[in-house]
Amino acid sequence: MWCQRRFKKQYSKGDWWLGVSSHQDSRKQFLSRGSPRFGKVISNETIKTSEKKLGFLNFGEKMSINYPLLLDGGLSNELERQGCDLNQKLWSAQLLESNPEAIILAHLAYLESGAECIITSSYQATLPGFMAIGYDEDSAKGLILKSVQLAEEARSRFLALNPPASKPLIAASIGPYGAYLADGSEYRGDYVISDQDLTDFHQPRIN
Repeated sequence: MWCQRRFKKQYSKGDWWLGVSSHQDSRKQFLSRGSPRFGKVISNETIKTSEKKLGFLNFGEKMSINYPLLLDGGLSNELERQGCDLNQKLWSAQLLESNPEAIILAHLAYLESGAECIITSSYQATLPGFMAIGYDEDSAKGLILKSVQLAEEARSRFLALNPPASKPLIAASIGPYGAYLADGSEYRGDYVISDQDLTDFHQPRIN
C-alpha cells in the first residue's frame, strides 16, 4: 500500500501519457498528444527519482531497459474490442481459462502497435479470488503463472512475424488488494487491512 501511494504521488507530478492504440491508423493520433487511457512513457528522471525513494537502485540498468520505455495500454480495452464480456468479479483474469487466445491476441495487438513492454493479465488474479469461485490452490497458482505464459506466447508470435524487432519486455501485473474486493476500493485505498495481511495476500502471487 505504501509503494502504491508513493508511486501515485510521484507519477502525478509532471509525467505525461503516451497512447498505444491497437489500431495502426489511430496510433499516430495518440502519439501526437497525451492520453491517460492507454500506455505511458516513463522518463529516465522519473525512474531514477522513484528508484532512489523506494530503494530499487539501478533497476533499469540491471534489467537492461532503455528509457523512455513505451508501455502497452489497457488490456481490458482491447479485450472488449474483441467482444469479450468482462462484467464479472475476476474481470480479464476469467479469460485465463475460458479464452486464453483472446489474451494473446490483445497482447499481440499492442506489440504490433509499438509497445516495448506488455503487462500480464493478472491484475485481478489472486489466490483468494480464484478459490472463491471453486478453484483449488494449485489450480489458482497455475492460472496466475499462465498469465505470464500467455504474454510470452504473444511475444514469440510477434518476434516470429517481425524478426528484426527488439525483444519486448514482459511486466507482471499485481493489482492492489482493493481490486480483489471488486468494489472499486482500489481507487480509494481506504480498506482496513494490516501490513502483514497485505504481505500475506501478495506474496503467493509473486512467488
